[in-house]
Amino acid sequence: SQDLENISAQDPEGIDLSVVKLNENTWKIAGIRDTEFTVGYTIRTNRQFVANSYVDGDHAYLVPANTFLYVEGHLQVPVSVKFVVHTGWDIVTGLEPLQGKPDEYSASDFDILYDCPILLGELKELPSFMLKGVEHRFIGYEMGEFDGEGLMQNLQKVVEAATEIFGDIPYRQYTFIGIGPGRGGIEHLNNTTVSFTGRGLDSHEGMIRMLGFLAHEYFQAYPSF
Repeated sequence: SQDLENISAQDPEGIDLSVVKLNENTWKIAGIRDTEFTVGYTIRTNRQFVANSYVDGDHAYLVPANTFLYVEGHLQVPVSVKFVVHTGWDIVTGLEPLQGKPDEYSASDFDILYDCPILLGELKELPSFMLKGVEHRFIGYEMGEFDGEGLMQNLQKVVEAATEIFGDIPYRQYTFIGIGPGRGGIEHLNNTTVSFTGRGLDSHEGMIRMLGFLAHEYFQAYPSF
């Protein structure tokens, strides 16, 4: 990736390993076999968009597909991710939290990891709702003042209508993740990330537009199963 810079690798003793760039998104690390190694790199972020990672002093939105490297031929192995965050920052993601390990999450393989964006910062959570025993949440960054309870009541009707069409709720928890200012929305396995500030929800027309947007992203999750 053109946004990935300063890549380096070290063996368990901290000795630098050879890192050779083979193409735009592939690097070969030489000098190791059957042992641990550490890779470090920097990712440049410059655009607030649901398909791109974006980090500033107040929050971080991470798209795993353009954030985390993998070893070729090993996409199927389990993976865990630990975040070192500012005091007071929250974390929301579709990844499974690891019990007893704060700020650490796991995925059964890299496909699941890459399908679970992560939002970090001082986040706001709207009142969740339960549907057939499954919790549905809405958590976001820079959500302005609006009727959050009213939005969630309407959103519950949207989710109920969608689940009635498919006759199933194929996830253990679902999260609507508002990334704040930006553009777009992308559906995922058990979550969707959407550009959202709450602006315009004080009118009936604005509420209908937003519900249509959220319904579009939520409904598209079902073909994944």
